[in-house]
This record gives sequence, C-alpha cells and structure tokens, in this order.
Amino acid sequence: MEDAVKNNKMMQDIRFTPDIGVQSNQTRLDGNRVMLDQLELLSVQPALDRLNQEGYNLTIKNVFLEDTVLPLGTDDSMRLVSVSAGLPNSTALYLVKGTQATKRDDYEMYRKKDNPDGSYWVTSAQKYSEAHHYHWTEKHLLHINKDGNTQLMNERLGAKALQVLSTPDDGSVIVLASQEDSAADDIARDIYRIGPDGTVTKQYGSVKGNVYADGTGEVYMLNTADNRITKLGSGESVRLTEKMIFLASRGKPQQLEASHDHESPE
Repeated sequence: MEDAVKNNKMMQDIRFTPDIGVQSNQTRLDGNRVMLDQLELLSVQPALDRLNQEGYNLTIKNVFLEDTVLPLGTDDSMRLVSVSAGLPNSTALYLVKGTQATKRDDYEMYRKKDNPDGSYWVTSAQKYSEAHHYHWTEKHLLHINKDGNTQLMNERLGAKALQVLSTPDDGSVIVLASQEDSAADDIARDIYRIGPDGTVTKQYGSVKGNVYADGTGEVYMLNTADNRITKLGSGESVRLTEKMIFLASRGKPQQLEASHDHESPE
C-alpha cells in the first residue's frame, strides 16, 4: 500500500498558481455597474438597497471590488470571472464567452483542473475572514466543457457541499459529498468518482473522519489517534511511524510496506 501523499494529484489552487494566467484588478465600477472591459457583469445597487433597508447607510463609496479572471483555453475566448463588491452576498462567478457573461455560482472560484478532452473541473469556495488571514471552505464543483457548457455537480448529486479529494489522470474526480454546508470530518459524507463525461459512481457511503485519495482513486482514512492509515477498498491498514511522518512532511513520503502492524479485515 503506497502513501497516498506520494501519488495524490490535486487541483491547481487558482490564487497561487501564476503559470495558469490568472489576473486580478480587471473589473471597474461604472456608476453602480461592475464592468469587465465593456461588458456589464452585475449591478451593485440591489445589494446596497437591501443592506440600507436593514439599517445600514451605504453608498457606492462603500463598494470595493475584488476580482479573479482565469482564461480557459489558449485563445482567451472563454474566461471565468469571480467578482466581489465587498458587501454581504455580493460575490458571483461568471463564465464569459465572447460578449456574453453568464452567472454560474454565488461563490469565488477556488481550484481548477484541465482534462484530456479539453474540459475543466472548477471548484468554488466560501471565503471567511479570520484574524490575519482568510479561510476557504470548498463548496461547489462545476464541469465546463470546451464549448463553455457548464454543469453544477452539486445539483447532479443532490449535495450542498462537494470537496475534491483527488483528480486522476483520466479526467475524473474523487469527491466528498455532504448534505450539510461543509464536508467537515465529523459529518457523514458520501464518496463519488465522477468521470469527465459526467458518469457518477458511488464508492462509499456515510464516511466520517480524515479522508483523502491518491492519484489512482484509492481512498484512505487516517486515524490521528494512533497514526493509522486505512485503505477503504480493502480494509488494509498500516501504522505510520514518526520517521514516515517526518519524511512526508519534508516532501519525501515513503512506501508503506506490510509489517507486524499490518492488519487486514477479518
């Protein structure tokens, strides 16, 4: 059994992967309209009106735009645009194709994976402000084909929150699906493999705990109480030694060989 950290294939974090062409500060205010070049994305006036009805006293001067623009493909004909006006419930994710902008989500884009067939997996996340930093909670998974057709996989699975565990080379994704607003470890979650064509296979149901997957799609659970890692598919488990944990923390995960600690299901 190999350490899943060694083979894990994760999506690219859009905010911290400069070589995928991400841009920021691309939107501007024109009156109460948020513009990308000459294209109107949204008006901030409804948000201002709603907040003022709740007792605030806000004007356009209280609007502070933040945006992330991600090109899709090589010709820049399609772009994903996250924009926030710095007001409650003012975040949106748009797919821009030519002169058309279509809203696709209410959260900011978070991670991305290119597929061999020219499609993309993109996740969105809710951003929380904490002391000295932001915390991101992955919420939604979108599949965007090369023509820009988009499917929200949460709707397909009937899940409020989806968290991507791994993205194997065949273009599929391994996801944790939760009926709650997050996929936290203490919540019962289902694990699915979704193919690039939208085929859904349920692998495990009602799983709780620290779960992750390797690049082949094998799913593991780590019990931090005794540092034991278990492969869910076979039930095999191995206790991680301090040396293994230390080397893995230095980017040198080790092969997990069967030992006297090895346990198989009865």
